[in-house]
Amino acid sequence: MATLNLQVGANADDGYCRHGAETFNATLGYTYLGSIAADAETDSFFRFTNVTIPQGATIVSATLTLTADANRGADTVRTNVAAEDADNPAAPTTYANMVARVRTTALVAWDFTTDWVADSEYSPGSLTAVIKEVVDRGGWSSGNALIIYVDNDASTDVAARTCYSYDGSAAKAATLDIEYTVP
Repeated sequence: MATLNLQVGANADDGYCRHGAETFNATLGYTYLGSIAADAETDSFFRFTNVTIPQGATIVSATLTLTADANRGADTVRTNVAAEDADNPAAPTTYANMVARVRTTALVAWDFTTDWVADSEYSPGSLTAVIKEVVDRGGWSSGNALIIYVDNDASTDVAARTCYSYDGSAAKAATLDIEYTVP
């Protein structure tokens, strides 16, 4: 079994878009999960490069880890975690570009009411099926990039958490740990 430990490695490789205002940001020190305010739902992205998993590999486990950049809590955050259904996606650069991206059919519902504590790590659970759907694509090749999205799914208004982006702390940017076996 092989293990691949990835981390967002550039400021353009993570960020979020805000619906309602139709804005996009990949330069703040944090990214939002959930809903900032009424009519301000957010979707976040985390791009991992040089994913050296061969096409068709068996994914044993896959875990996304985000590190809270601030103490936040109170209301219910509802999200869905999926990957981009693409072989080697570039990072989104605009609101329209990000919302037009096709997500994998496989997704993980990540709903939580717990408060987030600054510098603590949080994970949506197993993304094994999500990653498997990407590496099973006919055009997938070892070394491609992969994007994970954490999309709002009807969070309570003003129910948001924030995590470090690469700009906020390269060492605390999102990580993706994958264990796999080669076919």
